[in-house]
Amino acid sequence: MRIAFYFLLKQYCRLALYFFYRKWQVQGKENIPPGPVIFVANHQNAFLDAVLVSCSTQRNPWFLTRASVFGKSWSNVLLGWLRMIPVYRFRDGFASLRKSEQAMERFTDLLQRGESILIFGEGNHAERWTLRPLQKGFARIAIDSEEKSNWRLGVKIIPVGLQYDELHQSGSRVLVSFGKPITVGSDNTITTDKNKQLNNLVQKTTEGLKTLMVNLGSVDYAARARYFLSQRTIKKDLVEQLRYDEQLLLSLESGNTREKPHVKNNSTIRFSGMLTSIQFCREALY
Repeated sequence: MRIAFYFLLKQYCRLALYFFYRKWQVQGKENIPPGPVIFVANHQNAFLDAVLVSCSTQRNPWFLTRASVFGKSWSNVLLGWLRMIPVYRFRDGFASLRKSEQAMERFTDLLQRGESILIFGEGNHAERWTLRPLQKGFARIAIDSEEKSNWRLGVKIIPVGLQYDELHQSGSRVLVSFGKPITVGSDNTITTDKNKQLNNLVQKTTEGLKTLMVNLGSVDYAARARYFLSQRTIKKDLVEQLRYDEQLLLSLESGNTREKPHVKNNSTIRFSGMLTSIQFCREALY
């Protein structure tokens, strides 16, 4: 019954996404291997990010979910059916530390069974075209799982880039990009220092994500975003759009472009309005 419920819900969400977005495009599905996988995605939209990643692949990932969402027994059962696992953090209190260890053991068990996990490496969501520093949680889960299997498990990390034209507007466009798999065990042949292994894995994943999204940075973001949009040309294909946007960003940073007359189309107006109300929120999913 649990499997049937999840399957039906996933099909319903896919159908809803096709109606919500004017264009929903996916690239890189061929990069998703069988076996244990950790999807690490950027996090710009609190709810839709998880739905988009799950519905863009035939894999059925488990989600790391803020522990405070769990509480009542009936809700715990429902969230479990949705493949959500509670994550306990230090700020949740000293008593949560043991539960955190139990959660880590469950993540390891899932990977050893060949399952997939979805983690938002930035730790919370922010409504910006920016990749913020990744936390080490996903790397720790991956390395701990490999250590327990004597580095024979074969865990792969898949960077996932989510690129929205507009974050909350129906009839807009979104690109989901699955990057090249990163083999966790390869770091064991380079160094046995766990901190270095963690840092190497975070760095590789960060580099992978940067090629899958527009990254405007965090310095003077509002002004940079408005200027970027004023120079932007809309492309029909979203993969082509991403490559164009990346080249445009490089040109803007090097000063090798001339400013076009600024025309406030609907997309620019909506995005500019969003910029005035940007806020960083602690959300449920890692």
